Amino acid sequence: MKQIRSIFEFYVHSSMHVGLAVVSLFAVTSFQFEIALDPLLYFCGFAATVLGYNTIKYNWVRKGKYLFLPTRYPILVWSLIIFLCLVFWFLSWPQKGVFLAISMMGFFYAYPFQKGKVNLRNQRKIKIYWVAVVWALFTVCFPIVDQTVDLIFAISVFAHRFVFILCATLPFEIRDLKTDAVELRTWPQRFGVLKTKILGTVGILLSVFFSLAAQWQPIEITLCVHSFLWFGLLRASSSQNAYYSSFWMEGIPILWLLLSWLIKH
Repeated sequence: MKQIRSIFEFYVHSSMHVGLAVVSLFAVTSFQFEIALDPLLYFCGFAATVLGYNTIKYNWVRKGKYLFLPTRYPILVWSLIIFLCLVFWFLSWPQKGVFLAISMMGFFYAYPFQKGKVNLRNQRKIKIYWVAVVWALFTVCFPIVDQTVDLIFAISVFAHRFVFILCATLPFEIRDLKTDAVELRTWPQRFGVLKTKILGTVGILLSVFFSLAAQWQPIEITLCVHSFLWFGLLRASSSQNAYYSSFWMEGIPILWLLLSWLIKH
C-alpha cells in the first residue's frame, strides 16, 4: 500500500495528472472540431504542461532571486526539456508561433517582467483570468492553429473553454484562501466563499448555455460534465482534502474525454 501511495503522490505532485487533463482537453477539442490531431501535439501538450507546472510550483525564491528550474524532480524536468526540444522541431511554423507565445505567457506568470517586481501569479486580481486564458489558448488555439476551421465556431469554443476553466479554478482559489497573500485579492478574498460559489454557479450555467447553443457535443455530455464541476465547486472549502482539487477537480477534463469517446464509439 505504501508503494502504491508513493506512486500516486508522485503522479499528482509531479503534475502528470494535470498534464493528462490538458491532453484530454486536446482530444475534446479534436472531437468538437471533428479533426484528427497529430500525436506529436499530445506528447508536446503533456510534456509542456508537466514541465511548466513543475517550474511554477517549485521555483522557490532563494535570497531574493527566482530559480529558473525547479529543485524537485530534476531528472523528470531535464528529460522533458530535451523531449520538448526534439518535438518542437517537428511542429509547423504556426504551431511553433502559438506554442512560444503561450510559453512566454506561462513564463511571466511565474517570473517577473523586471527585477524586483512581482510575477503575474502574485498580481492583484489577475491570477485566475490569466490561468483561464492560457489554458483556453493552449487547449483550443494550439491544436487547431494550422487546421481549416470556422472562425466563429473557434471563437465560441474558446469562449466556452475560458469560462469553463475559470469556474474549474475556483475550488483551487477556495482551497488556497488561508495561504494566499491578502494582496492577491482572489475571488474568495474579495467576495467570500459563498458568493464565490454563487458566481461560479452563474459561470457554469453560462458555460452550459454556450455548449448547448453551439451544439458541438451531445447534451448528455454537457450536463454530466458541468454537473460534476458544479458539485465539486459546492463541496469545495478552505479545509478540503489534500487531493480534492489537485486530483478530483483536475480529473474532470479526463471524465469529459471518456464520455466523449464512449458516445462517439
